[in-house]
Amino acid sequence: MNVLNVISSPRGTDSYSIKLGDAIVEKLQAANSGSTVTVRDLATSPFPHLEEAKLKSLFTPAPDRTPEQQAAAKHSDDAIAEIQAADVIVIGGPALQLRHFLHA
Repeated sequence: MNVLNVISSPRGTDSYSIKLGDAIVEKLQAANSGSTVTVRDLATSPFPHLEEAKLKSLFTPAPDRTPEQQAAAKHSDDAIAEIQAADVIVIGGPALQLRHFLHA
């Protein structure tokens, strides 16, 4: 099993969403020996802002991209490949927003 663990909290070890996500990943690994985990930490490795070069690269077929467009599209291409390779995706979202939503 391939597990993609997406972390969005900048709070590190103080983050409840990271702790919950890690616990889910641990249970998945325990139930599926030999599974692999890919961690995409958006707090420590954020995606670059969308700029004209990046947008143009996304609308250009991969074989037709210039070297500059290939570089601009790399983050998106890598993220898509991680998602396509994953059997399970664990997304850790901010717990404060979740608590606010549940009490609304």
